[in-house]
Amino acid sequence: MRRIAIVGMILVSLVAVPLVAAAAPGEKSEVCHLQDDGEMKTLTVGGKALQAHLNHGDAEGACDEAPPAEEPPAVEPLVATFSHAIECGADPDDPFASCDVVVSASVSAEGSFTFVWSVDGVVFTHLGAEFAFPAFDGMTHLVTLQVSDGDRVSDLYQDTITVSLP
Repeated sequence: MRRIAIVGMILVSLVAVPLVAAAAPGEKSEVCHLQDDGEMKTLTVGGKALQAHLNHGDAEGACDEAPPAEEPPAVEPLVATFSHAIECGADPDDPFASCDVVVSASVSAEGSFTFVWSVDGVVFTHLGAEFAFPAFDGMTHLVTLQVSDGDRVSDLYQDTITVSLP
């Protein structure tokens, strides 16, 4: 009977020592904890909590943390400007003479762009960086421009153009 008691005490000692070592009060350990939503999270636990986490399948040590997401590169604003010229080839003494207003744009970046022009509220799309429209002497037109490269859109630029024959 005494041998059984000694063998029993040795077995209990072999099993209890690791448990007591893992649950030493005041010690903190990291545990990779499986949360209810399936995500893994590193926790710092101490005492009996470590063994409780290990008992239900958590792993000792930190989880493999994903690297922080990289910030997307800053997108430079798209800046467009435009200018105009008035070209008259008709006789300036003809009351029905018209001129061409030639409007051209420049863009601050390289690439391919969509130019959206508007003259007095009429929109002209995909005409490129330059186009012309007929105008009569003394007429005033509101011309606007907006440029896009698919990702960025420029501010809306506008200018009032008054036609006067030379």
